[in-house]
Amino acid sequence: GLVPVRNGDVLRLRHKTTGRFLHSHDKRPAMSNDKNKFELSGYGFANFSGDSNDNFRVDILEGDPDIQGSATELQSIYSRFRLVHTNLHCMVFNSRKKLPKWAFEQIEVNCMRNCLPRMSTWHVEHAFHPNTTAGAPVRKASYRPLGMLGKIWEYNKLMADSNQNLIGDHPFAARPQHWPWLRRGTAYWGGPGRLIYQLGNPLIWWGSLAALAVFATVRMVLFLLDKRRIRLQLGGQRNQYISGAGFFALAWTCHYVPFFLMGRELFTHHYFPALWMAIIVMAFTVDLVTCRLPRLLRSAVYVAVAAAVLHAFHTFSYITYARTWTKDACLRAKWLPTWDLDCEHAIGGLKGTVPPVAEPVLVDSKPENGVDQAVPKAADQVSNDPKYVQPEFINLPLDNGSGNKMIQPQLVQALPADNDDQAHNEL
Repeated sequence: GLVPVRNGDVLRLRHKTTGRFLHSHDKRPAMSNDKNKFELSGYGFANFSGDSNDNFRVDILEGDPDIQGSATELQSIYSRFRLVHTNLHCMVFNSRKKLPKWAFEQIEVNCMRNCLPRMSTWHVEHAFHPNTTAGAPVRKASYRPLGMLGKIWEYNKLMADSNQNLIGDHPFAARPQHWPWLRRGTAYWGGPGRLIYQLGNPLIWWGSLAALAVFATVRMVLFLLDKRRIRLQLGGQRNQYISGAGFFALAWTCHYVPFFLMGRELFTHHYFPALWMAIIVMAFTVDLVTCRLPRLLRSAVYVAVAAAVLHAFHTFSYITYARTWTKDACLRAKWLPTWDLDCEHAIGGLKGTVPPVAEPVLVDSKPENGVDQAVPKAADQVSNDPKYVQPEFINLPLDNGSGNKMIQPQLVQALPADNDDQAHNEL
């Protein structure tokens, strides 16, 4: 009959497709130089029964309390266990690091000493054995069904765990304290004369931040005056402003503050939900500030605000929609020194200007000294910009049916003089 795998048993695990054994030895893994980590691989060949470096001990950590024997015998789904290498005393460990393309970008698994149980604890999802007698009663393992509240809890817990594990060092990552004042954006793409850089409308971002500061100040002043029995009505707008702007200021806080508790990698776009709340607070604030102005002057203020916002939108539409612009325009758009726009992709920048190609030129069919030569005019049509090496030409005489030959110059080399052979950067 079938012999169950028990706690403490030593196994050799063979890969079903390749026939190789799970193997570890005293070598560092591909993605780490940690002295506590060892390479885990498949090892062996035909008719090879393995060696001591293929031996792993099963340590069952816990089982399902409602399933008898799941804490002492290895059972699908119910048993949680570790695989411990008998020679190195390391555990099979999920490093959460993505391997290079030569390993198909799979997640690296290695053998690690002193590792956290969370990333070295495993369970069997599915098990099958061909010696199972047909028709014999076989107890099947299955996940315990969850109710609605249990599913909601599990989904949110898994989402929180997944977000917490998104760690890295992306060059355009930004922490929450930098979002409201738009310290920097996120670069997505750059090509000749164009780039895409997620930034937003600075007037909207800064105006909404100022509106939040105004609301907080007004609310504090009103609170202190109320304590002194002085109740300002703010031109009849007090209740509307405090309730309306207060609700959305609270919503902004709920959408923004929790990000400070996250250790994962964050970007400016995570501020977008909170930004909408701040924009509505800005609308309440503008309405409060202009409520006592004459109707004509109030309308003029609205028009001025809208015109300023539209002007900023047009200024930064080049990096939003990848419109072609010049290096000078790009440099003028850097309102803050922390905005790392790559202006070298704009027209006039090192990566944004494509050298022109010489036009075909008709020359006399009589070669000088028996060798066809391209006329100097063709070379003169190439840009004299010092950023580019003078292109070389190959003369291909083509008979056009008349007494003349057409010299068709072919561009062989036109690389920037500083050896920057990148046509564009793509993030």
